[in-house]
Amino acid sequence: MGCGESAGPAAPPPSPPEDPLRFPGGIQASDADATSVRLTAKAASERLVAVVQGVGEFDVTPGPADCFRSVDVQGLSPGTEYRYRFDSMDADGSQAAASVTGRFRTLPDADAVAHVPLVFGASACTHHRWAPWPSLPHASSAGLDLHLLLGDTVYADGATTLEAYRESWAFSYASDSYQSLRASTGIYATWDDHEVGNNWRHHPDDDPPREEGRNRQTLVGPTRFAAARQAFKEHAGLRDDRIWRSVRWGATAEFFILDCRGERLWGDGDTDRSYLGRDQMDWLKAGLTGSTAHWKFIVNSVPILSIPEINAVLGDGWIGFPEDRTEILDHIDGKIPGVVWISGDYHTFVVGQVEPESDKYPGQYDVLVGHGGSIANPVVEAIAGNDTEGRFLAADMRPGAVVFSASPPGGDDLLTIRYIGDDGDTLHEVLLPYTSV
Repeated sequence: MGCGESAGPAAPPPSPPEDPLRFPGGIQASDADATSVRLTAKAASERLVAVVQGVGEFDVTPGPADCFRSVDVQGLSPGTEYRYRFDSMDADGSQAAASVTGRFRTLPDADAVAHVPLVFGASACTHHRWAPWPSLPHASSAGLDLHLLLGDTVYADGATTLEAYRESWAFSYASDSYQSLRASTGIYATWDDHEVGNNWRHHPDDDPPREEGRNRQTLVGPTRFAAARQAFKEHAGLRDDRIWRSVRWGATAEFFILDCRGERLWGDGDTDRSYLGRDQMDWLKAGLTGSTAHWKFIVNSVPILSIPEINAVLGDGWIGFPEDRTEILDHIDGKIPGVVWISGDYHTFVVGQVEPESDKYPGQYDVLVGHGGSIANPVVEAIAGNDTEGRFLAADMRPGAVVFSASPPGGDDLLTIRYIGDDGDTLHEVLLPYTSV
């Protein structure tokens, strides 16, 4: 079960013939920073070599051919586009085949001022029954600088072991859509509930009751949780055990990627409850306050948007933790410019103010990125469609993915939001103005 992660430079080999079938899970560049990146592949051989053009070749630690293996590449240049591939090696050490060529960009230096917009994608909720999720490669054709996976990338609800969780990921990552997207740009991922179990919550025992409580919460014991987390770490290409982290794209933007599932404290009644956990909440508040980036994007698996008509059934998200929700919204309100929430989970594309009252948290918007392919949510679309106050700027329950274009400092101070449908057409385009204080 050991999937290798260590790295070391190897002698430059001649290029073998490209054979994507030898790489059933495709390739991926994850969590790039200014000088390094994690490269990941699954190949039908125990030996892999990662090749980064203009940099060198790196041995991936040998491991079984049925799991994703990673290599960390160091010594890269900030703000630079790189091409890479994996070479699959036969048992005798000869080169068998090459993967497709992938692309990623390293992060610019924190104070680097760009002269062009930052273009990035976001998607969520790709249920295996609605494969192959054609909006994903359409979004990737926009020349993305990076792409955000906002959770429910897989629906592994029935899995309880590491092998079963890996099988769920293997199905999704074997699709042409995910292979095209993941090879096209750098990936930054968080999780939602279905990477573990529907509306899951921690349980101290490995043999908990099957389900209980509001929203049919799945109780998950330590062993199952560890298996789900390990599978997520392998396939997301995480370089740290902690899911919440920030990504700084020069002077243009900073992304605060949250873990809205694994850090929750449910407490007894209304006491000792926390949506993010104290450490993550304090980190988020301090990061937002101290960030000098023009845009601050909070990457959030479950929306912070309030929809009074259905809030009573949304207790599994921010709405069910009102003290935490008020704490972070108050922290931002009128004090921190350029904040935009980006969320998954609701299976509908929506751009809307976080509160119905126009004078409450003005300028704070939540962008719900829709679903790549899952059960559509007509309720949210209907509520937003009947909006007479101008709170909602767009709503659509059709499957799709989002492409954002964020203006750099000194630009037009607009965030362009395009919702791309399964046929590649732009279903909606929203221009969201920068919010100053």
